[in-house]
Amino acid sequence: MGWDSYWHVVPNPGPNQVYRSLYDLLLAETSLEASDLAGLSASELRDVAHDLGLAYYVTRLEGLTDQIWAAQVEADPGFSGALQQDFEAAYGSFGGYLEDPDADIPGSVDGRSGEDFWYFQPDEDGYLDIITGEDYVGNYFHIDQFARTSQGTTKRYIDISSPFSGTYLYEDMVITGRSEVTDEFSMTNIEPGEMVVDMWYELF
Repeated sequence: MGWDSYWHVVPNPGPNQVYRSLYDLLLAETSLEASDLAGLSASELRDVAHDLGLAYYVTRLEGLTDQIWAAQVEADPGFSGALQQDFEAAYGSFGGYLEDPDADIPGSVDGRSGEDFWYFQPDEDGYLDIITGEDYVGNYFHIDQFARTSQGTTKRYIDISSPFSGTYLYEDMVITGRSEVTDEFSMTNIEPGEMVVDMWYELF
C-alpha cells in the first residue's frame, strides 16, 4: 500500500476496513463530517475518538527484508577477477482499493493519471484481484550476474522477498580461492500495463 501504518476498528480487517489515518477512520466509521474534524491535531482526533467511545487499532508495518542484492569480487595480487551484472527493475505506485467490482480505473490519483497505478479490486465473488492501468510500469526485479576470480574472495549478500507471493530469498556467501558463479534471478510481482514500451529505457 505504501503506508507505514494503518488504522482499523476490527482486529483482523479486510481490505475495505483499513484507513490511512485516524481522520479517515473517523469519517468512515462515525457520523462525523469533514467540517467537524477540520484543523484538528492528531491528539485532538484521539480525544474525539475517546469521547465517542470508539475503540480502534493502529498497525505498524515493517518490511520482511531489506530488498538487497549485493556482490563483490576481490582478486588477490597477481590474479584476475570480474563481475558482470545486468539489472532490470520497476516499481510502480499503488492507486488504492476500487470497492465496486465494475468500477473503471480512476481518471487521476494524487494529480497523476490513474493509468499509471495498480489497484486492488474485488471480483464478483468478493475475492481481490490486481488490476493495472495501461501505463503502469510494472513491479519486478530481474538480474543476470557472473562473478569470477582466479584467486581471491567472492562475496554475495541477498535479502529479497515478494509481498505478493510470499517468496523469500536470503543468502550470505563468501568463497575464498578460485570461483565462478553464474546467477539468474527473476521476481515478477505485477506485469507492466498494456501500453508500456517494452524497452522504455532505450528512450533515454
